[in-house]
Amino acid sequence: MKLLETSKYKILWGMTPESDPTMKETEIASREEFEKYKEMLEGRKGTGYFYIDVWNMQARLAFYHMDGEGQGRSETIEDFQLTEKDIDHVWINRSGWYPVIGKTLQKIQNRLEKNIFVEAGRKGGKAGTGEAKRRGDSEYYRRLAKKRKKT
Repeated sequence: MKLLETSKYKILWGMTPESDPTMKETEIASREEFEKYKEMLEGRKGTGYFYIDVWNMQARLAFYHMDGEGQGRSETIEDFQLTEKDIDHVWINRSGWYPVIGKTLQKIQNRLEKNIFVEAGRKGGKAGTGEAKRRGDSEYYRRLAKKRKKT
């Protein structure tokens, strides 16, 4: 998956694999619990978040998303290379999923913002108006569009 492709999802910037309720084992003991769980999954359709996937002492940026059917899927971001500074909080010798934090998160947001506005310009859209909202519909892009309108 390419970084720009993630913009079609509503990105949950604060979500991590540890805080994602869909990643936890869930025991459902009643019909009410089942309905609550189903409702939670329904609300997550079309959303996703970034994380760092470490496997075999190699770190990669990954994106977990829920498609329109409610199926969760994890994909590696092919066109984003992590540097040593990006993974200084990661135990590289321990496989697992780690949160994207600090400057790494800002770097992803900036690169995604740049790609979206470049792509909008190529397609004849007006960067900073409704284009960003239609592509990601996240709070981040709405604030960004407002900031661009002011300048």
